Amino acid sequence: AGLHQLTVTYFEKTGADKLLVSYESAGIIKQPVPDSVLFREQPVQYVFNPIADAYVRSGSYMNVNINRGATPVLITSGNGQRADEYHTHLRFDISALSADISSARLRLFGGLDSLSTAPISVEVYNVPNWRGWLENIISFSNKPPASSVMLSSTMVGPGGQYYEWDLTQLIAELRKAGSFYVSLMVKNDAGTGNNLVYFNS
Repeated sequence: AGLHQLTVTYFEKTGADKLLVSYESAGIIKQPVPDSVLFREQPVQYVFNPIADAYVRSGSYMNVNINRGATPVLITSGNGQRADEYHTHLRFDISALSADISSARLRLFGGLDSLSTAPISVEVYNVPNWRGWLENIISFSNKPPASSVMLSSTMVGPGGQYYEWDLTQLIAELRKAGSFYVSLMVKNDAGTGNNLVYFNS
């Protein structure tokens, strides 16, 4: 009695591509399993707030920790002007997840600070050394290096709204490797110059 998980494995080598799944029991003659008795298992959804977040700034702020990490906003910019870059750093505890996740997304609320600027690409990178920074100490000069391979990008426009980046592959790989934490760096695409994006901390 009750619901049972069914797994059907099927290999078609030659001939027609056809699969028919039947069942029978006391009181049920052998017949194809009707849709009316099937239920799809609902996935479990987790929402994680960062356990640490901060932004860093280059130029004259190269060695400055911004407000000891206690800022209401996280700022990103492009690296077209090397004297004044902004990068945002985030760390999450992902220990509650299994390795067979179906989807993992970074979701931030914010937007461009200028209503007249066209949407720009904002990119996310993995920071392998997740232990390498604390939000009350991190600065542009001491931040741990991010991977050179971009994980995901999305176009961010003016005004406040939610934006998402797909991190499914990275999170699944980290969990398979036994990692409990992920550290990320967010910055604008290199071609956007000094346009600033503000996200909620």
